Amino acid sequence: MIFFPIFFVALAEFIAALVPPKPMATARWFWVSTASIGLLLVFVKFTDAGQAFYRMLVEPLTNSSLASLTVGGGGAIADPWDLLALLLAPIPIWIGNRYRAQGSATPR
Repeated sequence: MIFFPIFFVALAEFIAALVPPKPMATARWFWVSTASIGLLLVFVKFTDAGQAFYRMLVEPLTNSSLASLTVGGGGAIADPWDLLALLLAPIPIWIGNRYRAQGSATPR
């Protein structure tokens, strides 16, 4: 809940740098990224469709030469304690507000 929102904002900013206006990430990007990751966590952990989606992504890895690097084969176990990870959501949002405040997001 901390790494992936920041990673996806960095990835989006890298891709955006390839287009002519070269927009720089704003604090709103961190809100959207964090909310998306949180919703994805709840979707994968607590819905049957999310479990199927997870298995669809992980199964090719478990059947490949990378199988020794993957953890287990089953699915994402629905553990209510995993919802505690959502308490970490304010951290990437705080980082986004701190380092990418709305007023300072100008193209380079």
